Amino acid sequence: MKKTFLKRIVLSLCIIIVLYALAEVIIYKPVKLCTFGFLLNNSRQYIVCEYAEVTGFYWRITESSDGTNVGKYVRLEGSGFENYGINILRDNIYYGHNKFVYYGSFKENSFDEVFGEEDYVTFYVEAWDILGPIIRLDCLPNVFKPLFYLYDDDLA
Repeated sequence: MKKTFLKRIVLSLCIIIVLYALAEVIIYKPVKLCTFGFLLNNSRQYIVCEYAEVTGFYWRITESSDGTNVGKYVRLEGSGFENYGINILRDNIYYGHNKFVYYGSFKENSFDEVFGEEDYVTFYVEAWDILGPIIRLDCLPNVFKPLFYLYDDDLA
């Protein structure tokens, strides 16, 4: 009697887990999978950036493939960057503790009147990723949202 009851409970839990995973994929259709810091490809030049609330540019370099320019503010440019750069990242994932990986190459160092004597770098973006897990700002619904990929609502 007890074994049958336990089997039913385990089977019910398995069905609930499978239905939850299926519902998550259907409701939150994956658009872009995240990457993880330990999986970064060192054969390509990259920088890891976080959002910085400063006058001027929105990004600060926290890590780079060659170890240079860490801590500097960065201007991101690139062909079509406006289509997948700052404008595509909405407030619920743009701010907060998320870090983004930009692949491409450095351009010349520059000086700007806004920063005064503090220099910044310019990075030409060819592709980007977000480091996982993805942290969103909305609290309660965040429990049900995927942690390892962006979906349509994130990018719309």
